[in-house]
Amino acid sequence: MHRVAIVLRMAPCMALGIALGTVATVACSKTNMCEARGGKWYDSVLDPRLPGSCVMPAVDVGQPCTEAEHCHAGYCACSDPAAKDLAHMTGECPEFAVKPEDGWVCSVSNGIKHEQGVRVE
Repeated sequence: MHRVAIVLRMAPCMALGIALGTVATVACSKTNMCEARGGKWYDSVLDPRLPGSCVMPAVDVGQPCTEAEHCHAGYCACSDPAAKDLAHMTGECPEFAVKPEDGWVCSVSNGIKHEQGVRVE
């Protein structure tokens, strides 16, 4: 006798499992639900007891920039990581803001590349 399990995709992160005549519903985490919609989950940096938030991609992704203020994500990302530090550069607006686990992120300010320009702790 073979056991068979069938999984139907009902919604982003909800699955209906049918196995041997039993039905079970499985829900995913807030992080998975956020990512399924195209966003990134950000935990609260002020207080870990507070809920985090789902941040959707910035609308200005890929636009040229020379300052953090030019981008909705809060920083201007390096367009050429191979260029030397402190070189003149026009950056690109990134898709998402920097997260603590990203470490140092290359950024552009005043049209100058900074290899260790942004870090969130």
